[in-house]
Amino acid sequence: ALYCINSAEPFAQNNFWDMYKRNFLQILPNGRGTILTGAYAAFAPSEGLGHAMFFAAERKDWTTFDSLVQGLSNFRKANGLLRWKINTDGSYPAEDENLFCATETEQNVINALLLAYERTGTTRYLKTGQALLNALWENTTILFQGRRVLLPTDATDNKYWPIQNID
Repeated sequence: ALYCINSAEPFAQNNFWDMYKRNFLQILPNGRGTILTGAYAAFAPSEGLGHAMFFAAERKDWTTFDSLVQGLSNFRKANGLLRWKINTDGSYPAEDENLFCATETEQNVINALLLAYERTGTTRYLKTGQALLNALWENTTILFQGRRVLLPTDATDNKYWPIQNID
């Protein structure tokens, strides 16, 4: 079924959000948060969680939002960014070559955290968003011909992206 969501129809929005949570989100055991599940988890799990965080903040579903934030901690890398992929049990593939970040995920997550901060005043959302933004700046931008350029992934952690700073 295709859903057309109109801001004047809160009932339809609530139905959409409930359906989304039922079909696309999975709560991990032992308080490890919520991640994307099902067939879609293989395609864009971190991006899906970024979108889900935004949906949760928009719907003011803070319980789900906090569980998604916790779930994203399973994606965290040493440089502060997020792996683009994890397994549906919350672990990440030890030998997966695609553990680099997806820059748009960080942008989605930062926007969701800032929206949550704006709506709740909860400073940990702001601090988490700021830390992620700093990691994004430090690891996914380079100087190229005198300009700062945003890359689609980590410049420092991806052997498939061999671009270096060029002044």
